[in-house]
Amino acid sequence: MAIPTVAAEPRSAGSSGILSPPATVTIPQAKRVVQEQREERVRSIVEGRNVAIDYYGKVVDQDDHPLAGVRVRYSIQSMYFLPWLPGGKSELREIVSDGEGLFSIRGGKGFSLGFDSLAKDGYKYSPKGGRGELYSGGGAQDYKPDPRHREIFTMVKLGSGEPLIHYDAHLSLPCDGRPVRLNVLTGALADDGDFQLTLIRTPYNIVRGGPHFSWSAKIEIIGGGLVELEGTGTYRAPLEGYNRNFTVEHPADEKVWGGGLRKVFYIKTRDERYGRIRVDLDTTYQPPPAKAFLEVCLNPSPSLRNLEYAPRK
Repeated sequence: MAIPTVAAEPRSAGSSGILSPPATVTIPQAKRVVQEQREERVRSIVEGRNVAIDYYGKVVDQDDHPLAGVRVRYSIQSMYFLPWLPGGKSELREIVSDGEGLFSIRGGKGFSLGFDSLAKDGYKYSPKGGRGELYSGGGAQDYKPDPRHREIFTMVKLGSGEPLIHYDAHLSLPCDGRPVRLNVLTGALADDGDFQLTLIRTPYNIVRGGPHFSWSAKIEIIGGGLVELEGTGTYRAPLEGYNRNFTVEHPADEKVWGGGLRKVFYIKTRDERYGRIRVDLDTTYQPPPAKAFLEVCLNPSPSLRNLEYAPRK
């Protein structure tokens, strides 16, 4: 069967006065043109996620002193396009911090930046997980580099660990607003304890696995403060930014409702001891009381913020 053709409009007459023959485009050729145009649009969208990657960082030790000569390994993730097959690639690079602990990443192109490792003899990188930034996710959360406000990376000198106090505690919580208090230093329940947890549940008695109920909880460090740990954190408690309490409320008609709480905080006690505490709260126990699990890590030496563990000798 002959391949059908589409006749184009006749061309205008040349200088000889003779019309040139009409051009013809086969249907397969027309489809190929449409396909190529569609692929180009997709390519533009995919590769359009690749933007300039700039980053400004600073490496310090556990005492906030700049660290020179730190090998910073990072990778830039970018998008590419093969016919009808978007894909991604990761390019691994390395940079070294200068005499002031500073490093700058410029000239790359991609959609995200990830840090694989920081290395220096005699030190270890403090966070327990990875770290990175998203540059072109398409939202307000996209990372905006600013050389005036460098991102801080903390490394801990090996052998600088402290003989920390570390223990677990299980609390039974009344659901009527009566607080439970714990002495953070000893781990014992005490009316004058500096850690306080309060839970209110409405109704007081619930049907476990039944309808949602309203509840609220308050975590307090009496005479001191706490600050929520975000991400992986470090082995060094912050010096500032502490609040006296942390409060959470979950009404029964909340769209995204939960019957529990899991948070990690840095804490500072009233006698200037620093630590880290994990709180796992389950409000769904019936009959009351509800239950809470605590994991406490405390530096027993006042004013020392180092939370890297070293076994007691």
